[in-house]
Amino acid sequence: PCVGPMVAFVGWIWGVVVYIKAVQVSQRFTAGRAVVAALLPAVILILLAVILSVLAMIGLIAVVSPLIGN
Repeated sequence: PCVGPMVAFVGWIWGVVVYIKAVQVSQRFTAGRAVVAALLPAVILILLAVILSVLAMIGLIAVVSPLIGN
């Protein structure tokens, strides 16, 4: 039971490495450009999710704050 998550993590890392290598070979990129091309969409989505979550929390606080008297 304890080994499963570790194996899954190693498999995920292996998949990312293979994806980066595939981008590098298929697009004839350098290793650095392939890493950026492979990881940039995920980074952008994570940042967008954080920004939208913060905005939603600010809106929620603005709506609920007058209702509870603060």
